[in-house]
Amino acid sequence: MSFFKECVYFVEMRPRWYKLDDVPFDSMWADDRYWFSWMLAGKEFYGYFTYRGMDTIISHQLSSVVDFKSLTVPQCPSHLVDGSECHKIGMQTL
Repeated sequence: MSFFKECVYFVEMRPRWYKLDDVPFDSMWADDRYWFSWMLAGKEFYGYFTYRGMDTIISHQLSSVVDFKSLTVPQCPSHLVDGSECHKIGMQTL
């Protein structure tokens, strides 16, 4: 995996480098704990996270992908309750 772009500042955080054992998951989005290790391992994956509010995950699914071109992305669950949102995520190595 290679990165060629310069880091840019976003509203959420100022980019910083961390040792793998020191990644500050407590100050990151709640779903990062689930998919971060897959990304670092170079795995291709897709999935979704259903949130209540900004911090509570009420359901999720992550799956490995063999071929993104033939992937049919699953729909978010139809059982969403008031105040919950579904966010899809995917990672493909280039």
